[in-house]
Amino acid sequence: MYEKKKWFLSLTAVGLCIIFWAMYFIFGNPLNYKIIEKDTSDYLHTIKGYKQKEIQSITGKYTPLYNIGYYATVVYKDEPYFTYSYTYDNNKKIIQDNGILGRHTESFEHLNLNWSLFDQLIKGIHTNLQERGLSEKRDYSIRHVQFIDIDDDKNGAEAYVDFKKDKKSDYSYRMNNEGKAYQYSCSNGKCIFKEKYEQ
Repeated sequence: MYEKKKWFLSLTAVGLCIIFWAMYFIFGNPLNYKIIEKDTSDYLHTIKGYKQKEIQSITGKYTPLYNIGYYATVVYKDEPYFTYSYTYDNNKKIIQDNGILGRHTESFEHLNLNWSLFDQLIKGIHTNLQERGLSEKRDYSIRHVQFIDIDDDKNGAEAYVDFKKDKKSDYSYRMNNEGKAYQYSCSNGKCIFKEKYEQ
């Protein structure tokens, strides 16, 4: 009886160790979340000159994939539809992952792009959809905004919108010659919220 109990306790201990190790591998050390949040905050405020009121959130995260490890996601108040990523370089200094092409993308700082096109398009999309009786809180969200030519503002901007009742469809919006937002295309899914593509 004693041997069975000892064997059971040993298996339990081994099982718990495996579980804790797996959780650590998947989620990392929670303490390091706070460290990279602080390091990213210091970088943005001290090096880049951002004010606290300009930043909506800084969230520490971890991934075991691609040797990325710990990183922080940052959302700026003037671009709530973008999530920027910051991580450590080989010298343990914070750097921005330039996967997002927005006004806070550091590699775009030397370009004189008309970022107000983003604001006009976003405002136009809200006006368009609200006139159709749709609510941002209840019915849709803006997933991504970009220049049509990626790093050139001459041809305007394009945004992608997700509808909660049609998650499989990809909707894109652009501005027409009158400065109004219109649905440029819909692909995949059932396109339940498809509009006439009139410019």
